[in-house]
Amino acid sequence: MITMNAVGKKTHHPYRWRYALEPGCVLEVKVRRPGLSPQTMLVPLDGADIEMAPGSTDETFNIQLKPSGNTPTKVPVLEGGKWADAIQMRSLLMHLQRNCHITTTS
Repeated sequence: MITMNAVGKKTHHPYRWRYALEPGCVLEVKVRRPGLSPQTMLVPLDGADIEMAPGSTDETFNIQLKPSGNTPTKVPVLEGGKWADAIQMRSLLMHLQRNCHITTTS
């Protein structure tokens, strides 16, 4: 089974991504970049838009979450992934988001 952490670990970008689901369907995203301190971002999944965009090269793709509401900020969830990695991550996020919506409205 492919997990978000497996996809985040194998990107061809020098970054390493880790994910955890916090209470209230909030996704915790941790990214380690060479030479920088790790960064942690929190994004509520309920109502967030999942966006896939071309990366810094023609062969890479990025996934971002845009929280619901008037916040223009997009949270990077995966950068520099191959097309298949980005598609897997988008699919995993969509399923996680749908499951969160079901459990919070039940």
